[in-house]
Amino acid sequence: MLIEHLPELLSLGPPPFIHVHDPLNHLDYYGLNDKIGSATALFVSIDAIECFSTCILFARIINGLASWTPSWDHGCECWCDPENGAWDGSWDAFLQALKSVYKSVLAEKMLRPEECVVILIRNAERLEASISDVFVPLTRLSELVRE
Repeated sequence: MLIEHLPELLSLGPPPFIHVHDPLNHLDYYGLNDKIGSATALFVSIDAIECFSTCILFARIINGLASWTPSWDHGCECWCDPENGAWDGSWDAFLQALKSVYKSVLAEKMLRPEECVVILIRNAERLEASISDVFVPLTRLSELVRE
């Protein structure tokens, strides 16, 4: 099964996009989270059921990659770049925040600049139903964030 070999694929030379859909077999996402999380330092796992708007999806991805947990004490603010400040829910701002969080985490953890970013979206078919305009751009995310 491809899922079992996914961490090795990610550590050797990941493709820009992988879509795994297997409706017949229930995926052990939590076991997969542990395997992929240990293979790459920049990893986030989100559930598309929770993301009923583009802004929420972007916030979950950025906050997850930055290991940021919004709290009531701080007004539930999302992660923001210390240099550029907060970002809004537009595509351009999301791509800029993605670049910023990548640079920030690499510097914080003293990692190699060639680390890949893995965004695991459980129940991805729900994105097409609720926010279909982000489905295709997410498949091209690696092209969109290149400088």
